Amino acid sequence: MANKNKSINLSSAGKRRRKKHNKKLIIINILATLTLVISAVSLTGMFLLDYRPLQQGGESEDPNLGFEDIRASNHNGVSYFLVTGLDESENLTDVIMVVCFDHDKNEASVLQIPRDTFVGTEIRTGNTAKVNAVYGHPRDGESKIKALMRCINDYFGLPVDHYVTFTLKGFRNVVDAVGGVEMTLDHRMLVGNSVSDEHYYLGPGTVLLDGADAESFVRHRNSYVMGDLGRVKAQRDFVIAFAKKLMNMGAGDMMSIAQTCFDEVTSDLSIGDVLDYVGEVRELNFDNIYFYSLPGQSITTRPDGLRQKLSYFSIHKSEYVEMINEHFLPYADKVTASDLKITELHDSDDYESGADAYEGGSVTDIESED
Repeated sequence: MANKNKSINLSSAGKRRRKKHNKKLIIINILATLTLVISAVSLTGMFLLDYRPLQQGGESEDPNLGFEDIRASNHNGVSYFLVTGLDESENLTDVIMVVCFDHDKNEASVLQIPRDTFVGTEIRTGNTAKVNAVYGHPRDGESKIKALMRCINDYFGLPVDHYVTFTLKGFRNVVDAVGGVEMTLDHRMLVGNSVSDEHYYLGPGTVLLDGADAESFVRHRNSYVMGDLGRVKAQRDFVIAFAKKLMNMGAGDMMSIAQTCFDEVTSDLSIGDVLDYVGEVRELNFDNIYFYSLPGQSITTRPDGLRQKLSYFSIHKSEYVEMINEHFLPYADKVTASDLKITELHDSDDYESGADAYEGGSVTDIESED
């Protein structure tokens, strides 16, 4: 009886905390449905979002984050999500994806961007000129995520409506929470474990990756002939395997999993945003989710204005423009090569059409090829 009375006579502050927590769980529950699509886009799944303002340097930022000068989609028939996975420092983005959700066609196109992609010396990167360093070098007074969104606008020519970020800790937690993810590896790879600081081999053959193993797998690149694009392909394959495992789980299980990652995922999505998407997403299947990589080639060089020679992924500008006009800008004005700030590092004599790139395709097509 005493316990019952104590429960009834909660203080106002206690009621607010409980209401806030319940609101959080409602969002997670709704996003559990959305996960069947977006988990094939984000390595942690959108259902992990906890709807809190982005944290930077331990302090909450202006909830608007200065988005007024970020170019969003100008047609309500399509939405664009920027999905990023942060490394331990939370200044570098090890995973970068742009998801175009076409509401009219009920399709999702996913652009995977290699972390070593060259973005020029005019963008603040800490003198690396790599896209993975843009997030950690915002302008004065600018949020980190806004810096990367600007780069997606200006360099890659794509609008951004919403963002999702997740940390490596959150990634490890969710993989462990689902009981690991089974992958078939076609070769043996020496990987490093960021938790135990050990090096060990994975594969070949079928292996069950726990959280630490999965992190090592999606970050590994040394054994791939294609280098950074080999890693991008491995991340894509992992996303698909992870999403398929989630599809076999009930909403209750997904709710439990989501609670393990509350503090490791941030987004600007509100309940209203999610409710707008969830009905359509329930009808989206893997046949309507398409993955694309950047057309281009790897090169080791010292770009003008930089002090050291580094390994880069150099975009083939004309092929890239053709790809995004067809698959990522269904309603917007088409872009031209002159609209984008892309600088190709390779000489015309070194140009290889489609080098280091794999063809885009739906999840079902990709599985058949693999």
